[in-house]
Amino acid sequence: MASAGAVEGNCAADVPAMSSRKLMDLYKDSELDDIPSRVPLTAEQQEYVGCLFNSMLDVIEQKRSLGENDSAFGQGKFFWPKEPSKPIKSSLSYEVDNFKFRSISIGFTRKDPASAWSMAGLRIHPRNFPYGVFEMRLPKSFFGRLVFESSHAEERKNESLEIVNVFWYKKETNGRTINLGFEADPRVSDLKDGYPRSFHSVAIYLGPNLEPFTKELATGTTDVRESIVRQLEKLGLAMDAPAPDKFAVIRDHSIIRALAVGGFAKDDAAADRAAQILLDRCTPSDLAAFAPIYTASLRQLKGDYLRIAAKAKTVEARRFVEKMALQAQWRAQPERRHAIRLAQAALGNIRIENEFIDAAVQAERSAPPAPRNRFYNVGMARDGTELAERLQSLGWIGTRSSLLAACGYLRSPLKSYVRDISERSVRYAALDALLYNYPDERLLHGPKDHAGWIAAEQFCTRNLDAVFDGPTPDLPPDLPYPTRMLTPPSRK
Repeated sequence: MASAGAVEGNCAADVPAMSSRKLMDLYKDSELDDIPSRVPLTAEQQEYVGCLFNSMLDVIEQKRSLGENDSAFGQGKFFWPKEPSKPIKSSLSYEVDNFKFRSISIGFTRKDPASAWSMAGLRIHPRNFPYGVFEMRLPKSFFGRLVFESSHAEERKNESLEIVNVFWYKKETNGRTINLGFEADPRVSDLKDGYPRSFHSVAIYLGPNLEPFTKELATGTTDVRESIVRQLEKLGLAMDAPAPDKFAVIRDHSIIRALAVGGFAKDDAAADRAAQILLDRCTPSDLAAFAPIYTASLRQLKGDYLRIAAKAKTVEARRFVEKMALQAQWRAQPERRHAIRLAQAALGNIRIENEFIDAAVQAERSAPPAPRNRFYNVGMARDGTELAERLQSLGWIGTRSSLLAACGYLRSPLKSYVRDISERSVRYAALDALLYNYPDERLLHGPKDHAGWIAAEQFCTRNLDAVFDGPTPDLPPDLPYPTRMLTPPSRK
């Protein structure tokens, strides 16, 4: 592979007037149907991809500058959302015509024009993607500058590739961590290989300098540790830039690592808070990048990461969780037995998962009469409090089957009650179960109108193949009762 700073020779940007600089592309003029599903890269193409990748990494490491007309990437274009004459110079892209063979695009992002470039992305695939992918056959030395962290498979039902293998690497530079995520088609890059022999995209981003935080997490008092954990939460959320229809979540892997490692350095309230942040503020796929941490703990039959491993779907840990479930300390106490059974279901124990799904069905069927209150006659209403609790369990399990079952209660007429205090539709409990697994989906957070509930049902249909018959019901109740009885008027 080319050296790290190479921008000359085979790695120099293509100039349209110099067509001889193009590399051989066997399928350049082919019809899409004539391009095979696996397109092998030549040795020269492979070397060129290595040069581009290393040049991108050099930019993020600030080993070289990035130009609008760049020696490696060619003529770039700044992104502007409204006024072309006033580009916002925080996002710079280099399109396919710049490169020496088809279907390569590269982009860089920074906070503002005065900041260094902190994110970069490369996409590379033949024109018939996703049917076709490049078969790169990269040597392990391609990733020689990086430290391998983890790999896992992701299901992406509504994307062009429904199953993607993700490989995570990191690189320490100037006291900061660069995180790299490579995405690959399982057809050309197996997880068993231990590294991505091929990939169709890579994201590179620079994390914050967390060294002062991690040192205090290891040695500080509980109060200090709690304060740092909360600062990490705020920092992680601030680093996300969600679309208008999304919530900010913690995606930066250096922050997730700090919470998952330093946050658990001591058995105290700070560790409890770190665990809750990881569960509430991270997506399952981002948690999955740290599966080795959870597995190592569970291998020792410790329960610190039990719920996190369940949400991350750390299937490597299943055999240890099954072993823990046989131990008296996890069977004797009802709360611990419930926790281990949830983890078993989340990690692939279908028998136990079906028991939880059946328990929700039974809770609906056997719902008792609603409790009376001082404010109105509940009539023949039934109490869905137990069903709401069962739906929470389905959310914690978070498998496709359990979430599909939760979607089925988005039209439930039942309500849960806190006697003489409040009542809440079970439909909200179904939404909460979904939101736990999709924490960035704003439409799952308490829809305010009928259209919002329709959108939530459509989300279930798109992502989980849920089927709803007839129109969406009216808005469900979620209300507190009056805090005090009104004083009746005095009679004269």
